[in-house]
Amino acid sequence: MAEQRGNAPRRRARLAHVPEVRLVLRAQRGDTAAAEEVCQRHAGCIRRTAGRYRHRVPGVELADLVGIGTWALLRAIMGYEPEAGSFTRYASSCVRNALEDARRTARVVHSLEEPDALCGGLSPEEELLGRVGVDELLDRLRGVCGGHVVEAWLMAERGESTSAVRAATGVGPLQAATAVRRALEELGERR
Repeated sequence: MAEQRGNAPRRRARLAHVPEVRLVLRAQRGDTAAAEEVCQRHAGCIRRTAGRYRHRVPGVELADLVGIGTWALLRAIMGYEPEAGSFTRYASSCVRNALEDARRTARVVHSLEEPDALCGGLSPEEELLGRVGVDELLDRLRGVCGGHVVEAWLMAERGESTSAVRAATGVGPLQAATAVRRALEELGERR
């Protein structure tokens, strides 16, 4: 009998996410009330996470960051697979990733608006892009580091998942980004 009591809390902990998973599955089937319930349950987490990014994302209001987090949660609902484990962990990761992407995008936009303030003018890569255009630059990159690497980089820039990028090209996004950055530096120096 003592063994049963000892195992009961663990069993409850393992099954604690089941009602939430059921809600998520209903939302995936188009139940808007279930999707709203999931959003309400995670609103505090989204607001806290967005609050952490408030000062990291220049020119973006907290309400916009909460909107980005909520949009990421809705995408997480649609992309969740119960076999993957806890929805809360998956959703938290999706929200953080979306906010980190917003931070990176805002940083790039800010640097494009004020290039002299951040980097002292155009980089050699930006000058090269201005001279040859996007298509020519992509062709040159393919020649230096290979078409599959450039395709992996482009897929990652479009927001494809790491597993999708690796499955399609055999190259991870980080490896592709590093190779493309080195190729851009090399091409920028060739002028």
